[in-house]
Amino acid sequence: MFAAGCSGSSSPTSSTNTDAFGGSATATSVNVTMPDVVYNPNHIDIGRNGVVNFVFASTAHDVRFGGNAQAPSDILVSSNTTVSRTFTNAGTFTFLCTLHANMSGVVVVH
Repeated sequence: MFAAGCSGSSSPTSSTNTDAFGGSATATSVNVTMPDVVYNPNHIDIGRNGVVNFVFASTAHDVRFGGNAQAPSDILVSSNTTVSRTFTNAGTFTFLCTLHANMSGVVVVH
């Protein structure tokens, strides 16, 4: 159901930068930007109780977690704002933008 999107560099705020992914197993906070129609980064590794800050630019996007009961709540269509979500449960959480085909990502919580 969820396809992998384009990869990007990471912008963690409280962890060591990695080449392909945002964050690390011990990251406490990671920023995800949305240039054009991709999440950057689109693969986030974070520790339990870590925060992902979804930074919306002027183009409208949303963030949907596909009904996973352990995922944080979806983010409705937004632009020009930052919305944060805390991941309290370990697991793999895929997300997508319903407005743009193939715009997706994954948060892996350790």
